[in-house]
Amino acid sequence: MLDKSQNLVHLRWLLLLVDLKGAGRLS
Repeated sequence: MLDKSQNLVHLRWLLLLVDLKGAGRLS
C-alpha cells in the first residue's frame, strides 16, 4: 500500500515539473 501512495506522490511531482517546463517554454 505504501508503495502505491509513494508512486502517486512521485507522479504528481513529475506532472508539476513537466507543467513548469511547459509553462516556461510557452512563456
